[in-house]
Amino acid sequence: MDLVTNSDNLNWMASQIKQLADELESVLFYLPEGYHFRELIRSYLDIESQFKHIINKNRKPWPLLPLVVCESISGTYKRAVPVAAALYLFRTAAEIFDDIEDADNESSLSSRLGPAISLNVGTTIIMLAERAVLRLSDIKGIDQNIVVRVTDLVNASYIKACLGQHIEFSNYNGKIFSENKYIRSIINKSAGIQCACEVGAILADAGRQTIRSFIKFGESASIAAQLANDILGTIDGRDILGRKITLPVIYSISVLDKERKHKLEEIYLHRNFAFDTETIKNILIESGAVYYTAVKIELNTQHARNILSHIRNIGISTDKMELFL
Repeated sequence: MDLVTNSDNLNWMASQIKQLADELESVLFYLPEGYHFRELIRSYLDIESQFKHIINKNRKPWPLLPLVVCESISGTYKRAVPVAAALYLFRTAAEIFDDIEDADNESSLSSRLGPAISLNVGTTIIMLAERAVLRLSDIKGIDQNIVVRVTDLVNASYIKACLGQHIEFSNYNGKIFSENKYIRSIINKSAGIQCACEVGAILADAGRQTIRSFIKFGESASIAAQLANDILGTIDGRDILGRKITLPVIYSISVLDKERKHKLEEIYLHRNFAFDTETIKNILIESGAVYYTAVKIELNTQHARNILSHIRNIGISTDKMELFL
């Protein structure tokens, strides 16, 4: 499906974006006025501009995923709007912290205003995310036990994302970790996507097996998305420049000759080796790592499609879910 030319897609996305933007604006009113703090956070969130970017670049509308899942099952998405806002806020906070940790984005909040203000903004956004989830209590028909369950799932997803970051940062212990461990770190870091699917299904009153199917869809789709980023980061050189260990690096080290393997290990593990980005890119490409990663993307994408096929067979519409593949 084409996000740019398909008017039906644009219409439902515009409606959901408006609901999500309004919900975020309501959450922002919990902030005290003064010192331009609320305005700073509002300008950083800037959801409508971000969604224009998604549409114009034909990218996947991940922040709408809880709404899409809920609507696919129940025919309405409004019950999931508070959770979509919370996950959007958690993701925004994670991006702020990630920029501080990586220090490789000149346009980031930390680069413009410094780490102290950025940490404070990120922490505040986490608190707003907690408040956003609790707004589920304001929706008639949602049992308090469901509110507690969803709150726990959202918090657990953020904890898993932090674990994924920890695994990545703890890798420099003298050896490259395995592909399986890397995939597990991806699953943890993208836990918000699986959570979006799970809570969307829960709020649509889906059965246990249906909820499980949507979680598995989110897992496979998120792995494919991250591996696509690994290829992009290799081709544009950004991940190489930042010495980020991705699947292309892990695969290359497993198949290269001793000399080139040692060269990569010096760069990515010991970090005391000057290198030319273009040279390393060529090594990674010539090893077959980009092709191997592309195959892994296709396998995970196909697995996600198979899950959607199963979901369709039990009478649930999956047309909009296809956008995420």
